Amino acid sequence: MSHATKASEDSSYDSSLLNRLLESEMIKHLTVIILSIATFFFHFFMLTKIPWMSYGIDGAYYDLQVRSILETGLPYHLDPPLVFYYQALWAVLLGDVALGIKVGMALMVALTVPTSYLFFRLISKRYLVAWIGSFMLAFDPLMIVLVNGHYKNLAGLPFMFAFFYFYIRATRHEKRFDTLLALGFLCATFMTHISPSGLVIIGVSFHWLYSLAQEKQIWIPETRTIGKIGLGLIGALTAVFVVYPDALSKFSKIMSFATSLSESEIEAYALSDWLMFLIGPQAIYLFLTVGGLVLIIHDLTRKHVQRGMAIMLAIGLAEVILSSPLISMAWRVRFSFLFFIPSGFALAYLVSRASGTSRFAVLKKPKIRNVMTLIIVIIVCGCQITSGIQAARTANPVIPPTGYDDLVFIADNNLVPEDGIAFSRFGVHYWIMLLVNVTPYTTIDETFEVAQNAGADIYMFNTPDMRPPPPIANLIYEGAYFRLFSMPPPPATS
Repeated sequence: MSHATKASEDSSYDSSLLNRLLESEMIKHLTVIILSIATFFFHFFMLTKIPWMSYGIDGAYYDLQVRSILETGLPYHLDPPLVFYYQALWAVLLGDVALGIKVGMALMVALTVPTSYLFFRLISKRYLVAWIGSFMLAFDPLMIVLVNGHYKNLAGLPFMFAFFYFYIRATRHEKRFDTLLALGFLCATFMTHISPSGLVIIGVSFHWLYSLAQEKQIWIPETRTIGKIGLGLIGALTAVFVVYPDALSKFSKIMSFATSLSESEIEAYALSDWLMFLIGPQAIYLFLTVGGLVLIIHDLTRKHVQRGMAIMLAIGLAEVILSSPLISMAWRVRFSFLFFIPSGFALAYLVSRASGTSRFAVLKKPKIRNVMTLIIVIIVCGCQITSGIQAARTANPVIPPTGYDDLVFIADNNLVPEDGIAFSRFGVHYWIMLLVNVTPYTTIDETFEVAQNAGADIYMFNTPDMRPPPPIANLIYEGAYFRLFSMPPPPATS
C-alpha cells in the first residue's frame, strides 16, 4: 500500500470519527452537563465575593424569610413560599443561611441550562439552537441581575422551561407521565413568581390558539392536555390555599396588572420612555427578539418548524409589549428582567439558520461551513461571556461590609430602643430588620405620623447617599457607612 493511499485512508477515518463524535448524542449531552457545571461555578463564585451577605436590594429579605422558616416553620412575610423553603433546605444542609441561599440560587441558574436546552431542542429540532440558546441565557447580563437579588424570579425559570418541555411532549403523545410532570412543574412555577407564571399563561394560550387555527377544530390533543393540566392546577392551588391561605392575596397581583393598563398611563409614558425603549441599553434585546420573531413567523407560516415554536413566538411578542412604555413602570420592570429569554433564543435561531444555508459556493462545502459555524459560535458566545463577566463585577449587596459591621455594632450596643420608630431608605431596611431586629419605615411622612401618634423618638439610619436629617436631629453613632440620628416626634397637631 502506498503512503498516499494510507494517508488518504487515515484522513478519511479521522474525518469519519470526527463526524461521528459531532453527531453523538452522548457528546451532545456531555456538552450540556459541562455548560451546567460551568454555569454553577460562575454564579457561585460571583455570589461568594462577600460570602456572608446576600446580594441585591432584596438580598436580606431572603435571609429574613429563611431565618423565620428555620425558627418558626413559616416565612416572615407573605409571599409564594416555595423558594424560601428551598433555600431553607440548603441552609440546613450547609449550616449557614447566607451560604445556603447562594448555593441554592447558583444551582437554580445551572438547572436553567438543561431545562431550557431540552425545551429549545424539542421545538427547534436543532442541537445548535438549543445549546447556544442555553449558553446565552446562562451568562446574560439580565440573568446576572436576577442572580443579584431577584431570587424568586430566577427560581421560576427552570420550572417554567421544564413545564414547557413536558407540556409539548404531553400534547404530542398524551402520555399520563408527561402530563403529570407538566402539572408538577406548572404548580412550582406558580409558587415562585408572577413573571415566569405570566409567560407560561401567554405561551400556552398562544400555542393552543395556533393549534386550533391549524386543525380547525376544538377537541385536539392541545385542548385535552390543557384541560387535564388546568383541572390539576385548580386542585393543587386549592390545597395550597387551604394550608397557606395568605397566598391567595398574592394572586390579586394579576388583577392589579390588568387594571394598570389604562389610557392615562399610556399617555404618560408616550414621549421620553419610547425613545429610551428604542435606543436605550436594552435595545439590543428588542432588536434581537424582533429579528427572531420575523424568522419564526416565516417558518411557522410555511410549516417549516413544529407547533411548539409558537410558544417562543408568544414569549417574544409578550416581552416586546410588556417591556415597552405601553405598560406602567412598576410592571414593565418586572417583565423586562426576562427579555433575555426570547432574545437569547432568537440569536441562537438566527445563527443556526445562517449556518445551515448559504448562497456562496465555497460555503456549501460541509467542512468550510462547519468551520465558519464554529467561528460564529465562538464569537457570539465569547461576546456573551465577556458581557456576563462585566455584569458580574457589579453584583454586590445593597450595603457594603462596613455597613453590615455598623448594624451589628448598633444591635450589640442597643442604640435603638424597642419603642423607637426607625426610618431608612428602601432596601436598606431589610438589613436593619435582619441585624438590628427593628422594622424601619421607608417614607418620612409615614414615619412622622407613626412617631407622632406613638409619642416615640425617631431613629434615622442615614447612608452616604441620603439627605442629612433636620437640624434638630442628634447624631448618636457615626460608623464607616451608617450614621444613626435620633430626634423627638413632631408635635401633635391641635
